[in-house]
Amino acid sequence: MAGFGALWSGNAQLLWVDGTVGAVLDLIVDIAVAGKYAVHLYPTRAPDYGNFKMTVDGKQSSVPFTGFDPKVMPTGRYLIGTFFLQPGPRRVRLTITGRSPKSTGYLVGIDRITLTSIESR
Repeated sequence: MAGFGALWSGNAQLLWVDGTVGAVLDLIVDIAVAGKYAVHLYPTRAPDYGNFKMTVDGKQSSVPFTGFDPKVMPTGRYLIGTFFLQPGPRRVRLTITGRSPKSTGYLVGIDRITLTSIESR
């Protein structure tokens, strides 16, 4: 990502290139302590990026993501929502829902996922 600026962590992102409407990508996060967490994505927008919805541990996020932008750019922290999560591996699922009429593709770029404990049990 260095060719687009130094705003991505480690100058890299996860780039999903073979997706189309309905395609699913599962990312696994490990939870050490049960509790309520704010879950943030750090996605990328670009001229050939698609739109997606998210679930966290099977619970739907109410915040969809629109991937189109005329230039390649990181969004920064993007709140998916708050979720109660049990310890162990938990799934963050991205499902491609479409694309902007101006977009030329369905690519998805994710810089990172962060979880911030709001309360724990």
